[in-house]
Amino acid sequence: MIDDDGKLQGYTRYGHWYGSRYEDWCAMFVSFVLNYADITEYTVPRSGNCENWKNRLSGLGAYEKRDDYVPQTGDLIFFDWKDSDTNKRDGEADHIGVVERVSGNTVHTIEGNSGRAVRRQEYALDSKDILGYGNLAVLMERAGLETVEAAETEMEPAAAW
Repeated sequence: MIDDDGKLQGYTRYGHWYGSRYEDWCAMFVSFVLNYADITEYTVPRSGNCENWKNRLSGLGAYEKRDDYVPQTGDLIFFDWKDSDTNKRDGEADHIGVVERVSGNTVHTIEGNSGRAVRRQEYALDSKDILGYGNLAVLMERAGLETVEAAETEMEPAAAW
């Protein structure tokens, strides 16, 4: 399908599940993953728009800036890509994924709509592409649920996703 901006959009099961079959789907993929991990919307609010999602987490005290936080397994990761016309960042979230793990100075992620596929990616923790993180531990504690650290002792981090 060609959208109003002339951009080709393909069908995805994540968009279908979310109710927007032919839209950019990184946020819908993360929503899908959270849903099937039995993490409720009360625990982790959802949005099909990355910037709106970041703002909702900020309002809950669960958004962390890149330079102020070391991400943990299960956290959400927000990206701000450079604009292809201006080669500048606008300070808004353009993309979202899930932190699979951190090793040394590298954050490993699982992302939907990364090159139109679900992919594992890795970034330097100080990459300017990373805008910030959704702190899953803060959200779990807010909901009165067990923390990520406790859950990790029971299963491999990747198995949760």
